Amino acid sequence: MKTVHNFVKSERELFSSSVRSFLPQTAIVPFSKKEYRCVVERNAVVSEGQVIALSEGDGQNAEALHAPVPGKVTDITQFSVSNGKTKSAVCISMAGSFSYLGRHQEKTNWKTFSEDYLLSTFSQKGVVNTFYIPKPLCSEIKSCTLSNNRFLVVRMFDEDPSRMTDTFVATRFTRTVVEGAGIICKAASAKGIVFALPLKAQFSIDEHARELLSDIPYATVTCDTSRYPAGFPQNIIQQIKKSLVKTDGVDFTKVNHKCLFIDPETAVSAYEAIVLSIPVVERFVHVTGDLLPSAALFKVRIGTTIDSLAKQCGGIQGKKPCVIINGRISGYSVSNMNIPVGKDVKSVEFVSSSSVANEQHVAPCINCGKCRSICPEKIYPDIMYRHSIGGKIDDLAILKTAELCSDCSLCNAVCPSRLPLSQTISLLRSQIQ
Repeated sequence: MKTVHNFVKSERELFSSSVRSFLPQTAIVPFSKKEYRCVVERNAVVSEGQVIALSEGDGQNAEALHAPVPGKVTDITQFSVSNGKTKSAVCISMAGSFSYLGRHQEKTNWKTFSEDYLLSTFSQKGVVNTFYIPKPLCSEIKSCTLSNNRFLVVRMFDEDPSRMTDTFVATRFTRTVVEGAGIICKAASAKGIVFALPLKAQFSIDEHARELLSDIPYATVTCDTSRYPAGFPQNIIQQIKKSLVKTDGVDFTKVNHKCLFIDPETAVSAYEAIVLSIPVVERFVHVTGDLLPSAALFKVRIGTTIDSLAKQCGGIQGKKPCVIINGRISGYSVSNMNIPVGKDVKSVEFVSSSSVANEQHVAPCINCGKCRSICPEKIYPDIMYRHSIGGKIDDLAILKTAELCSDCSLCNAVCPSRLPLSQTISLLRSQIQ
């Protein structure tokens, strides 16, 4: 097996291609939710793509988790996952032949399928929306309360500037993303699709959409990705209202927070599930960091440990690293190298501990004003936090400004007291809406 020194790239440049990561000799498949129940036993022999766990859903709409490799179930145990929490996991020792990898898959015509069939297939194939907080796609669509003005919004770039996974998938697999978006739009009974593009996009939506979305209204909007934040719902909605108009009887300016927002990899997963009948068993993952001799954009089997990814990039150079999963701004910092890649992992960065702020315990607000100064929407995170813990507020209009929050988490990053400001504002906004 070869490492990927030939994939070294400047972080300012987009990878021209991806490389498949080492197949794990033992795949550690984590359960993302407590509600999952294991449907295999120790010593059971499983095939690639076989269902190994189901959520507590009803019948065919139960969300499924699949074996990423064929082999034997060696253990059902507890493992640390990407957010630092401990979850149940199934360990599979790889052996036998693959059902999907390296095999040609016949394509089906998704336009002939009903909305109910598409939704149930999303569940059966384990499709998850990884736009922000990972959620099962079928459940998210079904929980949408909009009866009118239901739109699908596809962000075609990374919301965290330290990653390039979404940008890579959008650029290199544009046609698949567009078709996947059309499938999700039909399943969600949406009125149309808005593609949010970076200002200097290296791809075109129109050349694919004219053919694939002939019966689905769509529009494009550009976002300035040179500034942060740019890729959260609030930012995209602002750009839509500024630049889009009513087109062919469809008013795209009616897009709001209750609409469905997805990223490119969610669209690709939907396409593979419906058109190719392939369950979610792998993810694109951006692997980088100043402690690695090379960086790469991998296609990773779920259950592969982040330690294995580091080794394929030449191994850790130096002392024990700090590992950042899913980006420096919106991700998590962990120290365990045996964490497996789950459906929610988009990037892994290996950096020296000195380059990451030490973890601190939550302390009382010291009224420093840093959260107000850095907020791009000019709201008052500290006041909202004090209100949430029982403080009195004279001007209730300040609470209404929670609707302006884009979830960028910059207030969290600068708060010396380590207060959960962004989470508090998000909770207030949900109560208002």
